[in-house]
Amino acid sequence: MTYSELKKKLEELRGKKRRLKQVEMQIAEEKASIDGVQAVNYEGVAVQGGTSNPIQQRYIEHMERLCADRNRVMSELFDLEDLLSDHMKDLNAMEQNMLTDRYMNGKSWRKIQEEYGYEEAQPYRIVGGAIKKICRKAKDDSK
Repeated sequence: MTYSELKKKLEELRGKKRRLKQVEMQIAEEKASIDGVQAVNYEGVAVQGGTSNPIQQRYIEHMERLCADRNRVMSELFDLEDLLSDHMKDLNAMEQNMLTDRYMNGKSWRKIQEEYGYEEAQPYRIVGGAIKKICRKAKDDSK
């Protein structure tokens, strides 16, 4: 895997984390707005078919789509995290922490600089070096 390929995967990981948060927020908002949708208890009543409520049906289908989207994004996210975690053991603690903060926790470069007390360019160099280390190790493993 080349540096640019790995960098692209890491950015994809950040994007999927953001997408997952958006979908989960949307699901929570939808669940909070279901006051009008109620289940009917048919235990004591013999029912032959019944009438469908198109609003309720559309809501249920919408929630199913959202949940399917969330599950798809989570699966892709887990695959990317597994790929990254396989190579994290090759990094020192600082590199692991910065890589995790940037790409798994979604922190900005500014926030990382403040937390670690580094000058502006240092976190870029540390993370860039970590990505290069992972690429070298992946190349060595593929031989």
